[in-house]
Amino acid sequence: MSRDLARLATMSSRLPYLPAALAPWKPYRLALLAAAPLLLAACNHAALVHKLQGQVSSLQAQLTTVTAQRDQLRRQIVHLQAQVDGLKNAPQDLYASAVQLAVAGHLRSATTRLTHLLAEYPHGPLTRQADAELAALRQKESQAAQARAGFVIKNLSSYWKTSVDTLNQQSLVVPKIRFEVVNVSGGTIHSLAFRAVFYRLHRGGLRERLGSATDQVAGLGSSSLHAQVEVAAWLTDDTGYTDPTGLFTMGILAGSGPKVVATLSYQRQSLGGSWIPLQQVPVASIYR
Repeated sequence: MSRDLARLATMSSRLPYLPAALAPWKPYRLALLAAAPLLLAACNHAALVHKLQGQVSSLQAQLTTVTAQRDQLRRQIVHLQAQVDGLKNAPQDLYASAVQLAVAGHLRSATTRLTHLLAEYPHGPLTRQADAELAALRQKESQAAQARAGFVIKNLSSYWKTSVDTLNQQSLVVPKIRFEVVNVSGGTIHSLAFRAVFYRLHRGGLRERLGSATDQVAGLGSSSLHAQVEVAAWLTDDTGYTDPTGLFTMGILAGSGPKVVATLSYQRQSLGGSWIPLQQVPVASIYR
């Protein structure tokens, strides 16, 4: 019994009001001693309730933090999904905007977007359409440039042929471009030259310059080009490939040869004139 009183005295520090509350009850010491275990149990119960309430508050705080983190992750997921959807739709959006620009007559802007589309998505579902549209746009740009310059190019063809390197006296397989030029300016063109710079295309959009060719179709030793007169132009690359075994030529015929394009430009002034780009000409897998 005295042990219970000692424990009760210890618990009184938790309940400061207990000694004062028990003072009037000193005559009833025995009864109080009998009630000591009950009071001690009540104190323990109150302490346990307080502890559990603290744990509940801590768990509620953790739940609030986890909920905030969950909401943040959901926002991140929505943002990332929007980026993924944007990347999926990017080719379609680029192609659609390029077509709209072309219809509105903004050929250069449309060409830029299609070129970007092919560079970023070279193996996408719209590659063929973009290639065809880009070729058509470049043809329109070339025709517009030709009309401004007063001539028209027709019957454009490209192929491979064997040419003799006069410097080293060896045969080379070289790309070549041929076309006819018609003067539609209404007057006489006294100077007109064409130049082709040949490039080999590699994977990843890399371009390796091969060689070039120039043909002066009017002026500088050639006759002036009168109105509605037609003249032929030949542009043969001055750099080629040796083919002692004939395998290179066979690869061209099989369509497995190098992919080569030529940048075609013209010059109207024989001395000091700038070269004005016309179009890109892919060299066909044809050997003549």
